[in-house]
Amino acid sequence: MFRHGYAQKPGPLSYHADVADDNFTIQIIDEAKPVDASNIKCRELSELRPGGLGTFIIGQVFDEVKYEPAGRGTVLTLRKHVP
Repeated sequence: MFRHGYAQKPGPLSYHADVADDNFTIQIIDEAKPVDASNIKCRELSELRPGGLGTFIIGQVFDEVKYEPAGRGTVLTLRKHVP
């Protein structure tokens, strides 16, 4: 999201983390061009090459992954239930 959103250049990024109602939530906010969540897919795991596994790993670790356009950028919300 970040590397691609800013065309391989540094850009503003902020985050917020919270634990409430048995959920650990992280929100990561960028100011890059908003993404179309339907275009975010992990690559085929059979492709042996470095990189490109972030989307897969995020999906395996978190119970909820949500991309939302927000003004000039995108908010990525990651939520994990914690007993």
